[in-house]
Amino acid sequence: MGIVSPSTVGALLDSPNGDGWRAPDIEKKLRLRLRRSFLSFMETINDMENVVQQLVKKLGLDLDSKVSQFDFTTNLMGFHR
Repeated sequence: MGIVSPSTVGALLDSPNGDGWRAPDIEKKLRLRLRRSFLSFMETINDMENVVQQLVKKLGLDLDSKVSQFDFTTNLMGFHR
């Protein structure tokens, strides 16, 4: 059984920095599921968020615009068709 409902998963994914991720009931369920790994998990998530923020800044991306995988690969790798 999941920690949250599929609709809640969708809402969380739509708002990766939203308050939903810090909801006490979700944190409690994660702590129960992950046990001793919870702090390590949270550190990893924070590290990933920091890396993504650095990439966004270095690549000059606009977080409000959508970038397809092809666009990202083309811009990053310099491929042109």
